[in-house]
Amino acid sequence: MSNRRFCGGRTRTLPVSRIQAYLIIAVCVPLALTGCSSSSGSKASGTAGATSSAGTTSSPATSVAPSSSSAASSAAPSSAAPSSAAPSSAAVSSPAGAVGPPMTPRLTAIALQPADLPAGWVGTAYVPDPNSVAENAALVSCVGGRNTYTDETGDSNSPDYSLGNATISSDATSFRSQADVTNDVAIIKSPKMSGCYQKEAAAQVTASLPTGATLDSASIAIVPGAGGGPSNVIGTGVGKVTVTIAGKVSVVYVNAAFIVGPLTEAEVDFTSLGAPVATSITGPLTAKIAARAAAIAAA
Repeated sequence: MSNRRFCGGRTRTLPVSRIQAYLIIAVCVPLALTGCSSSSGSKASGTAGATSSAGTTSSPATSVAPSSSSAASSAAPSSAAPSSAAPSSAAVSSPAGAVGPPMTPRLTAIALQPADLPAGWVGTAYVPDPNSVAENAALVSCVGGRNTYTDETGDSNSPDYSLGNATISSDATSFRSQADVTNDVAIIKSPKMSGCYQKEAAAQVTASLPTGATLDSASIAIVPGAGGGPSNVIGTGVGKVTVTIAGKVSVVYVNAAFIVGPLTEAEVDFTSLGAPVATSITGPLTAKIAARAAAIAAA
């Protein structure tokens, strides 16, 4: 859940867009809905033409919504072996024209690797979210603090790995100064963080639901501390979003771990429809990324 930085960044900070995209794709596809739509501020786009029964294992394949031309192909994982494909190293431009930091080998080495996951998880290349800069800026404004986006020096995103109705993804970002990391940690630990994020998530999810669907509840908590994980896990996120679509109630569960290292921030996100991703998976994967973040200085 981050837009490549816990907060105030361009990528996955337990970003509102992440829950929104996962929710719309994860709910719409299993329910064989083709009318899911997005608002101008939404990351989740329709999945017209992509259908499956409620009993299938279709799941979201990207951490942000695919474009309308690729939605059907990315709505469910392929049967191919997990891919190590990663986004291009080219800088990513935001809607305002700002150029984001490039992917770097050291940061890519911190993020999730195909070998980290158990057999069966299928990787799909990360797709940048064009709205994340503005959304994370709004989140920082709500919580209070400095937006460190312009101090990013590198940014790498793992593929999004899917199995059944679950998706796992991660990212790592480097900064000019350790003070940038300290600033973002303070935002994550702010008592305002949970309320601000929950408010934004609820608004964006509601705007993205198909006609007649309702957001029943959005319960999201950002908890400071390692949560039983490695010491450089500085916070965890736990969320549950419940919606009713076509008379069917569906629940999307979200978990995240926020990790720091030398001049570095990393995040790993777990999202699943119907039940949380098992701790037997979330724990070891978080520990692997935390160990690499602590050991590898940012480029």
